[in-house]
Amino acid sequence: MTNTTNKRKIIFSLIHTIVLMTVVYLIWNEPGDFNDGGSFLQKVHVLKKAKGTTDTIPSDLMLINTCYDHVMVPAVDDSVELGVIDITDREKLLTLFQTLNRYQNYRYIVCDIIFDEKYKTSADSALFGLLGQMKRCVVPKPTYKEVLPDELEGISAVSAYEKTIVNNNFLKYQYLTPDGASIALKMAQDMDDINIKKWGPFYTLDGHLCINSHIPDISTNVTSIYRQTGKHSADLNVYQLGQDILPDIDDEGFYADKIIMIGDFFEKDTHETVAGKIPGIIIIYNAYKDLAEKRNVPAFLMWLSMFIVFFAVTLLITRGKSLHDLIRNRCKRINKSPLLSLVVDWLGFELLFIILGVATYLFYGLYVDAWIGASYFIVFEKTYPVARLVLKKYIHIK
Repeated sequence: MTNTTNKRKIIFSLIHTIVLMTVVYLIWNEPGDFNDGGSFLQKVHVLKKAKGTTDTIPSDLMLINTCYDHVMVPAVDDSVELGVIDITDREKLLTLFQTLNRYQNYRYIVCDIIFDEKYKTSADSALFGLLGQMKRCVVPKPTYKEVLPDELEGISAVSAYEKTIVNNNFLKYQYLTPDGASIALKMAQDMDDINIKKWGPFYTLDGHLCINSHIPDISTNVTSIYRQTGKHSADLNVYQLGQDILPDIDDEGFYADKIIMIGDFFEKDTHETVAGKIPGIIIIYNAYKDLAEKRNVPAFLMWLSMFIVFFAVTLLITRGKSLHDLIRNRCKRINKSPLLSLVVDWLGFELLFIILGVATYLFYGLYVDAWIGASYFIVFEKTYPVARLVLKKYIHIK
């Protein structure tokens, strides 16, 4: 009878573990964060950096900063002029894109600038017409407030960062959104023939289960490099549109085989992330690089680590044992206080899942939320003895 009971407990633990791993996968794919994991991961990111990863700008990446090239245009709403607003200088952008279109030897162009047709300039017709015909080029889709010119619909993709009431910082980058492909996903589709498919709540990449809402590994960070080195920006492949690019750089070889990313790096478009304050266009590039290298496909060792932890804890609980028995036996005062006992048990689970969460984030770029894991297992541990009476009736768990 004992062997039969043990087998049933093992089978139950296996099923429970598989269900938990499925739930964790679904939580990973939520674009927002249920808990304020971002603040915890900011501390863990320091350890990640200490592993030897440093901010680098690849030689095939060209960053063109537009934050110093703005013009004032009338702001109009329902034909009522509301004053003026500053937007990126579209005439300078037209000059740049005319040069890029002349050579067409770049690898890809990301123009992370909102082109709202409500704001009119003399360069709009030529700029939008040219952009709409550019090959290997993407611009962001507007939010509900902006109106994208018709000419740009065919080269647009989603550029939005999910936040929640609980977590106001950016944590996860969503590749395939309800509104279509993100900019990073479109880059991977166009350059690397990589795509993500959705099957109900599950996502696959080249037939492998993948994470659609991924925490990008910020290994390329123009802000920290630019400020720490003190070098001229051109030495780092970081150029200012009006100051560096337009005056005298019109060389066919200059743009050859480059991924050219155009946007505001230092003023308006910055987001608080696990790696600190990062420009939106740098988030996009790192998210693209993770996708191109398939870092959003969980490794087998990642699944195995989760399986071992979930299965071992579940099996201990079903056998009436606890991870905290050693502490309980040494400190009788804990046993006398139900509240203190509950707190100690929860902290034990919290420590276990902190270790698991740190390990999975450092080595695999995925985070198992310690607070959620500890809270679930403390409830499971306290309610299982009662649930066992019900289970005993149906599947004879003793």
